Amino acid sequence: MPRVQNDTTVRQWLDAQRVARVLVVSPHLDDAVLSLAEFLRCVSARARVLTVFSESDPQTGLDWAQQGGFQDAAEEHAARRLEDMRALQHLGCAYQHAGLRSGQLTATVLEQQLPGWLAAGSTPLSELLVLLPAGCGGEQPIGALERLKHRLLRKPFGSMAHPEHLLVRNLFWKALATAGVRLGFYAELPYAWRQTDTNIRNALQTLTQGPLHHTAIPPDVERKQVAAELYRSQVERILGHTPRYRQQVLGRPESVFLVAPVSHGTP
Repeated sequence: MPRVQNDTTVRQWLDAQRVARVLVVSPHLDDAVLSLAEFLRCVSARARVLTVFSESDPQTGLDWAQQGGFQDAAEEHAARRLEDMRALQHLGCAYQHAGLRSGQLTATVLEQQLPGWLAAGSTPLSELLVLLPAGCGGEQPIGALERLKHRLLRKPFGSMAHPEHLLVRNLFWKALATAGVRLGFYAELPYAWRQTDTNIRNALQTLTQGPLHHTAIPPDVERKQVAAELYRSQVERILGHTPRYRQQVLGRPESVFLVAPVSHGTP
């Protein structure tokens, strides 16, 4: 498993894959930065983040919004969009909010919107890498035994399951598998703490029916924490209350799984 650890080698790694542009598909308004802040910072000049569910749903999310001190989900999402913009501007990345709310992403909507979302200027589609969420959270919440195991091992545990990650992954994969773009997946934090990278890759290979090439990018944790904490309305609920625990959660190497064919040499 190659490890690429600084700006130059991350860019060299993409060059070796003949990738000129990167589109990171983020289900929600923080997933890309929490999961890939180091990667995005290193390749900011060629990266864009597309956030799918960027709008509030008046029927859901009230409890979560009120826990964050907001009156309702609409007020919360307005704040989160600003937080997301500031975080991505801090990293130097382009970004786009798709304007969808829960329940609005369907195969038909994706077919209609995808050409615009893939637009990469003069870059050929064959040189565009689209990174999809790996769906690390799965469909089942973390159980009591799993929490106890992680606590005894002094390891973080992943957040509650979020099926929208799987929805985004599966619909985009189906739409893009034959679209001529390069495809890959990224392990979402903090969900990825629930699994090993080997287990994540094996699950993805069941989806793709082919081998995946895993690359790990160890983050500069202090720098990544600065970006993560720009999500002020979410950070304590997702990453805990103490800097030490936040650093531990964010310190997991960022994992990217590229669909073959890829170059297997290290930069």
